[in-house]
Amino acid sequence: MFKDFKLVMFYNILCMEKEKNNDCFYGDFIKKERLKHGLSQKDLALFLSVSFQAISKYEKGEIHLDISLISKLCNIFHIDVDSFINKKDEWNNDYSLTHNFDSKKFAYSLIYLREKNMISQKSLAEELNISPSRLNKIENLSSLVKIEEFIKIAKYFNISYTELYFGFLLENKNEHSKKKNSIISLLNLFKKHPKISIGVSSFLVFSILLGTILPISLNLSSKKTVLNFTYYNVNENEVYINGIDLKTSSNLNLVENLTIPTKIDDKYVKGIKGNSLNELNNLKSIKIEEGVEFLEDYSISNFNKLESIELPSSINNIQNLALCNNPSLKNIKLDENNSNYSVLNNDLYSKDFKILYKVTNKSNTSLFSYDILEGVEIISTDAFSSLYLLKEVNFSSSLKEVYSNAFMSLPSLVSVNFNEGLKSLDFASFLACDNEDFNKIYIPSSLSIMTGNPFLHMPNLKNIIFNQNNQNFTFEDNLLTSKDKKELYYFVEDVSKNNKKEILPSYINEIYSGAINTFKNIKELIIPSSITFCDSFAIQNMTNLHSVYIEKGASNFSKDAITNSSLLDVYLEEDNLPLTFDKEFYSGDIHYGVDIPY
Repeated sequence: MFKDFKLVMFYNILCMEKEKNNDCFYGDFIKKERLKHGLSQKDLALFLSVSFQAISKYEKGEIHLDISLISKLCNIFHIDVDSFINKKDEWNNDYSLTHNFDSKKFAYSLIYLREKNMISQKSLAEELNISPSRLNKIENLSSLVKIEEFIKIAKYFNISYTELYFGFLLENKNEHSKKKNSIISLLNLFKKHPKISIGVSSFLVFSILLGTILPISLNLSSKKTVLNFTYYNVNENEVYINGIDLKTSSNLNLVENLTIPTKIDDKYVKGIKGNSLNELNNLKSIKIEEGVEFLEDYSISNFNKLESIELPSSINNIQNLALCNNPSLKNIKLDENNSNYSVLNNDLYSKDFKILYKVTNKSNTSLFSYDILEGVEIISTDAFSSLYLLKEVNFSSSLKEVYSNAFMSLPSLVSVNFNEGLKSLDFASFLACDNEDFNKIYIPSSLSIMTGNPFLHMPNLKNIIFNQNNQNFTFEDNLLTSKDKKELYYFVEDVSKNNKKEILPSYINEIYSGAINTFKNIKELIIPSSITFCDSFAIQNMTNLHSVYIEKGASNFSKDAITNSSLLDVYLEEDNLPLTFDKEFYSGDIHYGVDIPY
């Protein structure tokens, strides 16, 4: 009897957990959309500037999704906020292309809704089934709203998730409402502070009689922002900032303008480590003072509202991903005495303008085209990212090389115009630029180096057209290969054939990174005996793939050659081929001595 009771209780707990996951966790939905867009957990983590372990925990439902990430996920998955909340794959508006979550706007919207409907903080808290102190923390910006709380608030006030998420309620209030609220606020102020000059009260009444209200700024807030950095010593006189001391800091959501000082505790600040400033969700500008030399990857990243960065003359090492994923960044200022970098039209270059490091947001020019400066020879990693309205890029004739992830997550990009002179495209030079109209690309005769598939997670790119004089590569039968067809760089799936099984041609000897990715229909893949090398990340992120068969004689597979979260099994015809895959990327089983099902 007791055993049966425990089983019932266990079943009920499982049901409750399942219901909880369905209501306020988005793991299954995120995973489904991630795989649909051909992204690995590491890819998605890179776009969001979080660890891939966090993505794994989101997908497993082990931790709550941060509400501020929803707009970024919407951009990546090409869906709108209402659809995301409802776990539907739909696009009904373009708000998330140009807006981000603003905790201050949300708090003000919540207060506005509550006062408009004449409901007290305590009563609303009861309706939402949360404590009054919790609601107070959300309204005074000392705590970020959780998604399940956000959903309850939207449903209670019967408004769309999009309106509430982006704070459009505040923008839609008319001038009369603004005047009324200003008057009520001032009257309440006088009640609380009767010693305020009667002259101000008389002026207020006079303004009301005139039908106008002049803006009056009376800052009686008792809130104080305290921000203390943590750091580690490079030597006895120099430190790197590596975080924010949350025990001694307070009201971080109020920090909009940040200065990185020359000294902390009488020690010189020499650099900023990655993810050190992540708690400053509302940051709009950063000024780095003289003496700071180094910005590590992700040191100034993932700030939805960051518009301006000011760099000193001392800065001499900005890593490739130091400034990634700042979709509102419009202005980079640089001390004119800096001997390592240059800034032109708010874009960051090397001092000699041969390397383009970062292009800032030109979204105020609508769907815009970008002409790469003549003289630029290299486009660096993350140069073009989170530019959601970038439509066209025209390359300069001086350009020679495009680094990995140089063009990343550009949903509006439909045209890239290469010029003769381009010599090298790195693996994933273009990553997740998956506009349905970006379906062909022209490659000049000068291209001589590819370190892997340059066009990763771009399922709509079906036609790669080479200049007839190119002596190094060819695109035939949906295969991007070396001219002698021995090296495979990209296998384009022909969706119209609806093939369930695919056999790689036996003339191929080497499979490079990203060559086989984002298949939609193929369930079984057969790798021929002719393969003598299979590179890292060669086979990845195919939603429906469940079996890879490897013929006897194939050899030299990297341990991370297969990275596919939905892959079930690998079957080897040979029974003694030493083959292991990194369990971080691959969770299936390996079977030996199996007949290949041709």
